[in-house]
Amino acid sequence: MKKLFLSYRRSDSEALTNRIHAVLEAEFGVGNVLQNVMNAVNTGASSVVALLAVIVPMLFAVVFVIQPPSIQTPVALAQATSAAAVTLTAMPTPTLSPLEVAAIPVSRNADWTPITQEFNGVTMVLVPAGRFEMGSTAAQIDAAFAICQQAADNNATCERNWVEDELIPAQGGNNQTIRPFWLDETEVTRAHYAACVAAGQCEDTLASDYSTTDEQPINNVTWFQATAYCTWRDGRLPTEAEWEYAARGPDEWIFPWGNSFDGTRANHCDGNCGAASWASGFNYVNEENDDGYVVTAPVGSYPLGASWVGALDMSGNVWEWTSSLYQPYPYDGQEGREEFANRTDARVLRGSSYYSTSGNLRAADRGDGTPDSVNHGFGFRCVRSQ
Repeated sequence: MKKLFLSYRRSDSEALTNRIHAVLEAEFGVGNVLQNVMNAVNTGASSVVALLAVIVPMLFAVVFVIQPPSIQTPVALAQATSAAAVTLTAMPTPTLSPLEVAAIPVSRNADWTPITQEFNGVTMVLVPAGRFEMGSTAAQIDAAFAICQQAADNNATCERNWVEDELIPAQGGNNQTIRPFWLDETEVTRAHYAACVAAGQCEDTLASDYSTTDEQPINNVTWFQATAYCTWRDGRLPTEAEWEYAARGPDEWIFPWGNSFDGTRANHCDGNCGAASWASGFNYVNEENDDGYVVTAPVGSYPLGASWVGALDMSGNVWEWTSSLYQPYPYDGQEGREEFANRTDARVLRGSSYYSTSGNLRAADRGDGTPDSVNHGFGFRCVRSQ
């Protein structure tokens, strides 16, 4: 049964009730019903409440059109037992901006549908507000050690202290509350970085045989150069916490795409890498995998490796600079590790690279480098808060 709800000013109630009375009488001739309504109204009850009190319990078909009175109020809401023809005055529906939508915290990865937007020719994905525990549990550290061992040859071994810097502190944990922000969908490409150089706002980087085309990620870039580029785009580097949240989400996935390693979803040191002359001395190779590339891949080459927010290449291709100083957990962005004035101490790198193996591709894995260091496997992506 459909219902008709009418929004009105109290001063208009009598005129509106009389209009409804006249329409019902003309259409159905149900004098008894209308008389009951009028009786109810005459008792002093609010006219529309009284009208509904009589009409709703009576399951009869109502098909009518009511034009709103000449007042500055919306007339609206109807429900009838048959297909009712009702003229409604639509109320404007508030439209939330993407950032307003993202300000509503999510508690599960599945609760978020990726949103993208272009800023100055660069596609960015929206990361919603939420909470997660940053780092790895003791059990996850054990699993990371086992993953590393699988990629080691007979002459190599893995060390637990390689990953213990990501261990969640036993006292107090490492819970983080993240505000919404925009994140580059991919790593910054050579073409995008070249535009900043052409504008006179960025320095040239050293040439590299491991990234040569416009669509490959810029590499051999220092922390200072990455910071300058993001500033030119009205952005900044992500904090270490923001980066990990965008990769893992509130579900705290091990890899950006889930909890199981898949060598087809990221550019890493696979069989192609292992066969390359430059990797001949590598003792850690995922020989059984084939990601399709020997060195860096064009950004976005692994759509199935997208994170829960739609960010691509969060594992592999190139390590990504963050704004954070490399310090022990728990992470606290208010206690100095986001201090820009420190221009000498190591900064955190995340995401691993084309020469990394499965253990490093875990989204909790931490790397570091001094801010002036360059490497064929060092790149970055930017964020913006509005």
